[in-house]
Amino acid sequence: MKPLCLTELGSHILDVININEIPFVKGSPGIGKSAMYKWVAEQLNLEFIDFRLSMVDQTRLNGFPKFKDDRSFYAPPAIFPLEGDPLTKGKNGWLISFEEINSTVPSIQAMAYKILHDRMVGDYNLHPAVRLCANGNLETDGAVVMPLSTALASRMIQFHAVIKNDKWLEWAEKSDRYHPILLSYLTYRPEYIHRFNPKDKDPAYPCPRMHEKVSKLLWLIDKSEGRTYSSIRHSIEGAIGEAATQDFYAYLNFFKSVIPLKSIIANPHQNPPSDMGVRYATLINAINNLNDDEDAIVKVITHFEQRGGINNDGYSIEYPSLILKKIMRKHRKLIMSTHFEFNELLKKYKKYLVD
Repeated sequence: MKPLCLTELGSHILDVININEIPFVKGSPGIGKSAMYKWVAEQLNLEFIDFRLSMVDQTRLNGFPKFKDDRSFYAPPAIFPLEGDPLTKGKNGWLISFEEINSTVPSIQAMAYKILHDRMVGDYNLHPAVRLCANGNLETDGAVVMPLSTALASRMIQFHAVIKNDKWLEWAEKSDRYHPILLSYLTYRPEYIHRFNPKDKDPAYPCPRMHEKVSKLLWLIDKSEGRTYSSIRHSIEGAIGEAATQDFYAYLNFFKSVIPLKSIIANPHQNPPSDMGVRYATLINAINNLNDDEDAIVKVITHFEQRGGINNDGYSIEYPSLILKKIMRKHRKLIMSTHFEFNELLKKYKKYLVD
């Protein structure tokens, strides 16, 4: 089975769900499998239901026994929308994700089979507008994984999800889930986008799920007066581990020496920083703070077009095109600009600006 990144998987999952079949996505912990299903639910205007199959017993699946007229029957769990239930207001139906399905014991898998295949909870039919999906971890990741029964596996369309750094970064930049400083660091050190080793003694590790949590911490500090990123170092270490945190804070130190954007605009021809890391941080700081002022953009590009000599003390050749690409993505109206010098830059770097 060919591994696919989550951005590639999205369209395939949509196709499978649109024909009312069940996708099963396997992948390492924390890469965003559940987040992808939430995105699918949004695209189809479905209410997303996260059902942790590894945390339930048989009663939670089949329902609680009840008695009526000396006969017993099972009352179905309220989490499952049944035939005759009203749709959630404003939604077209539901997407139920059976999380960690391959971490369940065979008896739970057998009961899940009835829901997934027969679309029944006990003696009750699922609502016709319910769509189903499942995910699970890989056997090689040290997670608790049980073999799927052949009956269950043969009823689902299976995919193997992985992280592809370039694709993930491209997607993350378009979303609003990640702090720009963290994204700039992950662009600089993409090996820390997802670095999971089941043999590592540190239980925390960098992954997309934890990068969202780190971003929330960084935004918290941005809104707090008198606090610095140093005050949340232990919390970040608890999210992404000691090694990644140490590397991230070393990267943050570069920002103490960047050339401020106002200084670049005032004097575009000043020398670049001597340290390569500070040069990259200067680039990121400029990108994050530039607006749609064409005069300012031209001056910033002029500064970053300064190449290094034999001592490699200038900016990398891709920096100007990277600035333009990010700015054009952020300010789409610039494509209609009539500013002569700005348009000349667009022509100059045109081949690098195609997504």
